Amino acid sequence: MRSPRSGPKRVALDSVEALFGALGDESLLRAELRRLFAWLKDRGVTAVVTAERGAGALTRHGLEEYVSDCVILLDHRIRDEASTRRLRIVKYRGSAHGTDEYPFMIDADGFSVFPLTSLGLRARGLERARVLRRAAAR
Repeated sequence: MRSPRSGPKRVALDSVEALFGALGDESLLRAELRRLFAWLKDRGVTAVVTAERGAGALTRHGLEEYVSDCVILLDHRIRDEASTRRLRIVKYRGSAHGTDEYPFMIDADGFSVFPLTSLGLRARGLERARVLRRAAAR
């Protein structure tokens, strides 16, 4: 276990595919993923990892979500020329969490999640602001 005063506390890996893309053997790739996650966990390092969507699984290799303590799915949809980003907590080991999709926004102030219960009747105002921003950008 790492000393609280030495070594990294957090690491970002963007993406698993970029890190292990050269490994052609699927079983070797899965073994290396397990080894990396175990190594990070043994040292008490929090890892934020991005991964590509899989065809039949949540992730491309179908392993990342099993060795992770927390899995968050980010989705970007465009419908009738309106863009909506949504967040869903798929897994948060040892915690009770909501399983709904929540709209979110990334802007100059950072990352904002809008719980559906807090939107209430103001949802139209949010949509109007998004449309106005999109029109101003044109």
